[in-house]
Parts: sequence; structure tokens; C-alpha cells
Amino acid sequence: MLAENVFPPIPSEIIMPLAGFTAARGELHIVGVVVAGSVGTLLGALIWYYIGLRPRHHAAQDPGPKARPVADAG
Repeated sequence: MLAENVFPPIPSEIIMPLAGFTAARGELHIVGVVVAGSVGTLLGALIWYYIGLRPRHHAAQDPGPKARPVADAG
């Protein structure tokens, strides 16, 4: 799930059913699959959150040059 959030070409719609099938066969524990999926999703989202959180120039802080008033058309 972490890979899905960081590298979008890896969809969870393929990974999670395969993990569920493997858990149903007894090769994985279903609680571990759910926990790993949840933690991976959270970590992947946090990566993008902190990338977006870093300081940068905002238009609201410095709107730039003032717009000229529009001449009255009438």
C-alpha cells in the first residue's frame, strides 16, 4: 500500500485481493494483512502530506503586481 501511494502504477486493487487469497490459504495471517495494508496506506499518505507541507511561496502572502481597474464600459 505504501508503494501504491508513492508509485501510482501499483494499484492496491491487485495487491490486496492477492494478499487476502494468500491469507485464506493459510500462508499469511489475515490480521497481519489488514495491519500491513493500513500502515502502508498511512505511511504513503504521510509522505505526500509532508512533501506538500514544506514551506514555499504562497500567492496569498504576496499577491504580486496589483491588477489595473477595468475601465467602465458605459
